[in-house]
Amino acid sequence: DLTLSEFEGRAFDGRLSGNARLSWRDGWSFEGEVAAKGMDAEKLAAPTLSSGRVDGKGVFGMKAPAPDKLMLTARIEGSFNIQKGTVANIDFTRLLQGSTVGGGSTLFSEMTGTFMADLNRMQFRQLRLSAGLLGATATADVDAQKNVTGRMQIELRSQAAQARATLAISGTLAEPQFRRSN
Repeated sequence: DLTLSEFEGRAFDGRLSGNARLSWRDGWSFEGEVAAKGMDAEKLAAPTLSSGRVDGKGVFGMKAPAPDKLMLTARIEGSFNIQKGTVANIDFTRLLQGSTVGGGSTLFSEMTGTFMADLNRMQFRQLRLSAGLLGATATADVDAQKNVTGRMQIELRSQAAQARATLAISGTLAEPQFRRSN
């Protein structure tokens, strides 16, 4: 076994740290924990996000009979928090007004959620977005071709008005589509 009790690096204009263990006893395995601090959301998640700083933590692992096959089994899961960002291609206010196509953008103060990713898909759960009087929750799955499916609930709360919509998400990351499912 080879154990890295601590590592540090830089990625997407932020910092990575964690630990890892490489083993070759019964086949090959590489696993560990990783934490991200201050990553540029646009560099990490374009075309969905166009600004913000990402913090997160997770666990990763891969296991294969030979070292050259390890990356084919790579998997990571964890949680994230994005501060003061912008969702690109989606104007949540327009969606509340009945739009079915993406376009525009939405500034937010915070987005949080959990994720799982491997070579074939990404899953996002417990997504929560806060943007002043506007809030949203969602789940989404993205396949290897960047097709997206999911559900979203958007809510606008103020003393003067309230609006709420439940939407089915389809299309691609670059061109998401929304359909009311109330």
